[in-house]
Amino acid sequence: MKRFMVLILAVVLMAGVAYAQDNVTTKKAGDYTVTANFDKTPPTVGENTLLITIKDPVGKAITDATVKVNYYMSEKESATRKSVEMPYMGTTTAATVTAPGYTAKLNFAMPGRWVIAVRITRDGKEQTADFYINL
Repeated sequence: MKRFMVLILAVVLMAGVAYAQDNVTTKKAGDYTVTANFDKTPPTVGENTLLITIKDPVGKAITDATVKVNYYMSEKESATRKSVEMPYMGTTTAATVTAPGYTAKLNFAMPGRWVIAVRITRDGKEQTADFYINL
């Protein structure tokens, strides 16, 4: 019985670690590597802070770009898992430079699937990395 309880405790702890790691997501935006994570796990309806790190191809952090975050909800799934159209809900916010990257305040209006598009403008070129979350 003690072994079983230890096994259950170990599984619960490992699941918590795996869940916490899901908060950090890395995507490519052209030559850049963009890492995004929220200040709280999991993000919730209401205000959240998105922490963004952008690295160039050699791994150097970039802080001289203009970064905007467009977040929106374009569809909702019904109970039958079929796509249901709904009005566009979203907004764009500017990210501010903070060491070692950028932060942006996002205010999610409702639970559901959200698309977060991080738009990076640097040297006259725009690159975008898309992230997805479910609230």
